[in-house]
Amino acid sequence: MAQEHIELSGGIVTWSTSDRAAGRTINAELIGKQRFFVEVVTDDSRYCLWDGADYDEAIRMAEETRHSLNLEAPVRDTVAGGAS
Repeated sequence: MAQEHIELSGGIVTWSTSDRAAGRTINAELIGKQRFFVEVVTDDSRYCLWDGADYDEAIRMAEETRHSLNLEAPVRDTVAGGAS
């Protein structure tokens, strides 16, 4: 059984949509842009809690999330290749 943890990842957006009351819209302004993602990872789930364009802010958000959820495992930073 894996320990619940926070994971920081990043990549270039190839497709993005938003579901709203008025329907699904394409987020064309994000396509082709670098984004970073902060996710909670459990044994059977993965939840994205934050995304943004700034890597330093992503690190801050990942650590803040880890502390607010009282998780012991270090943040897994897949961008930097390990734990932050």
